[in-house]
Amino acid sequence: MAVDNLKNIDGTWYVRVAIPRDVRSEFGNRTEFLKSLKTGRKSEAMVLRTKDLHEFKSLITKARKKAETELERAEIASQPVNVGFEELYEALDEIKQRLAGQQVERKNAFEESGYEDVHALREISSHHALLNQRAEEKALMGESLNPEMASLLSDLTLFESEPTKSFKRSEELLARLEKTMNLGSFKGYVGSREESKLTNNLISETTKLVKKHPLNEKNIIGFHAHEVKRKVTLYSVDRHVKRLRMLKEFIEKNKFEMDYESTRIYLETLQSTDNTKVQYICSFSAFYKYMFNDVDFRKEYPVNPFLNHALNKIRQGARKDEVRKAFTKEQVKNLYGNALSQEKNRLADLIRLGAYTGARIEEICQIKLDDLVEVDGVFCFDIKRSKTKAGERLVPVHSEIKPLVERLMEESKDGFLLKTNRGGKYGVKSKDMSTEFSKFKTALGYSRELVFHSFRHTMVTELERADVKNILVMSIVGHEVGGNLSMTFDRYSDGPTPVAKKEAIEKVKFGI
Repeated sequence: MAVDNLKNIDGTWYVRVAIPRDVRSEFGNRTEFLKSLKTGRKSEAMVLRTKDLHEFKSLITKARKKAETELERAEIASQPVNVGFEELYEALDEIKQRLAGQQVERKNAFEESGYEDVHALREISSHHALLNQRAEEKALMGESLNPEMASLLSDLTLFESEPTKSFKRSEELLARLEKTMNLGSFKGYVGSREESKLTNNLISETTKLVKKHPLNEKNIIGFHAHEVKRKVTLYSVDRHVKRLRMLKEFIEKNKFEMDYESTRIYLETLQSTDNTKVQYICSFSAFYKYMFNDVDFRKEYPVNPFLNHALNKIRQGARKDEVRKAFTKEQVKNLYGNALSQEKNRLADLIRLGAYTGARIEEICQIKLDDLVEVDGVFCFDIKRSKTKAGERLVPVHSEIKPLVERLMEESKDGFLLKTNRGGKYGVKSKDMSTEFSKFKTALGYSRELVFHSFRHTMVTELERADVKNILVMSIVGHEVGGNLSMTFDRYSDGPTPVAKKEAIEKVKFGI
């Protein structure tokens, strides 16, 4: 497809100009001029085409009479611009970045070649020839270059005539050429006075060369696929990606590099607690570990820039001001009684299930009718969908809630024990129930330390007070076996029997 004197070939934009029939013989009967702009972005191609358009026009000018040349020039100049100002402004910034990078490359080449300024001189020569062509073209039409261009041409002519050419002087001329020709061409695409002001300010300000960072869309998508393959929950992966894109936007907006200092500044901008910021660091570090498999990345970033940030994270084992606490038996009865009196029957069922199983709220909401099984003569919940491997376990159905479970099984219409929401994108079925319980207990005056998870603490407390062995307690609530026992039980033991767990759990009574 060819538009705006541009043609896209296999994802790369080319500048093209049709050669009029009456002058094709001068160019070997070619029908068009075609040259690669070496970019896949149309907005950038719209600007980069300018120099080549002038060169092509100049060739046509020399091959035709004044009237024919003017006609072709008007045709090219009238080509519509279908790119918005924001996209052009972004392209201008990218071109400035590229020019700054070329300046660094020229300086390095100058030093490495024994201080012979080959690259800059070649560019100046090319621009000088182009400006001479423009001047000749204007003269044919009885016009002159504008004062800025005329002054630049005069200085270039003088520079070319000098026997000794300093690197500093050549770079000064190139800077003027870039602002006048490469970047100045943007001025023709602005509409309002505000757009003109923004463009002029960006062209005139000094460009800070920013090293490309690895937080690009390709790497982020690759990271997402890698984490999903590792069986990380989709919710967690999407949360990682959201945080990475936020950091990416911050770095690009401020023209920062991906380093320790940029991360520190970004964390300071977050209106979050330090514990939340720690979660951001975890997301960034997960991306770093993924990227560390790439050899070039390891060379560029041998040290993780997301480590050792001064955050007030409460260390493990230290006492917290706010920590989840267990409900007392009286509080359990109070919660259940109030749920019934307020006719919150589903919530009342949830409270009984939580109190007599010690299961997490999501584990309860995920129980299907197929998960109610009989093992060794014991009626059990077969909890398969848990946040940890140890959480996958058999929990005997307490005799106090057996009638409840049987009723819920009869009432079920969707195959789940408890009627909840469908789960959404991430399959989280407990969200609505969790919100309802939180509002309910808060309205009753319970503190922030008392949450639904507190029923797990209550179950552990009651089992311990009934002198139940630790291994039985852990197998009922789904805690991992730690310390020296971990290898023995994880590798060689199937854990306590359903009968033993049934005997233990029956020792817990709430009177509800």
